[in-house]
Amino acid sequence: MVQASPFRGLPHEDANAHLQRFLNLCTIIVIKDVPQDTIRLQLFPFSLLGKAQQWFYKGGEAVDTWQKCAAAFLAKFFPLGKTNALRGKISSFQ
Repeated sequence: MVQASPFRGLPHEDANAHLQRFLNLCTIIVIKDVPQDTIRLQLFPFSLLGKAQQWFYKGGEAVDTWQKCAAAFLAKFFPLGKTNALRGKISSFQ
């Protein structure tokens, strides 16, 4: 299921939406004595393809926790400039 709609890092893709879908899928996976963050961290690379997958495996910074992984992913594929541009569009919407 994680591989059903992979994120490739293309300009038209929504990194935030991908992350939300991924988190929703992970809620159905429960393994006794295994924390959810460990499951997420282990499965996340399988939800990526192309340059997004290359980014994950090249990653210079250590992504040893789910929080670091999610933050690094959003910083790379949903940068602050994109967030600000969307905020601008929303605030100027009439």
